[in-house]
Amino acid sequence: MMRSPAEFEHGAYFNHGFGSAGSFAERVRATEQRRISSVRIPLPLFEITLLLLAIAVVLLQAARRLRVPYPAMLALVGGCVATLPFAPHLSIEPRLALALFVAPAVMDTAFEMPPREMLRIWLPLTSL
Repeated sequence: MMRSPAEFEHGAYFNHGFGSAGSFAERVRATEQRRISSVRIPLPLFEITLLLLAIAVVLLQAARRLRVPYPAMLALVGGCVATLPFAPHLSIEPRLALALFVAPAVMDTAFEMPPREMLRIWLPLTSL
């Protein structure tokens, strides 16, 4: 059966009990909004992360001036910040903490270690 151009323009050709053409667009828009909102990072988490990175940069400069190991400075300040009563409760996955904090601290220490010291303690290092 051939449809007239008027039926095609007004949506009669597509409306076979599935609602109006606008409702389909609304469903697509709602689905897209749900998909986008499920991917977004909460803004407070982003702001907290930026603040922590800024503190880490300041601590790096302070550790260099005071000639204190940077990982020790990070651990000390991190412990102090965690005990503050108004500090936000931030939970992260252990894998993320390992990748962001522990691995760089170990690499920093490894790069600063003198080669003679590595040769002296090569057996415990290789057993790790």
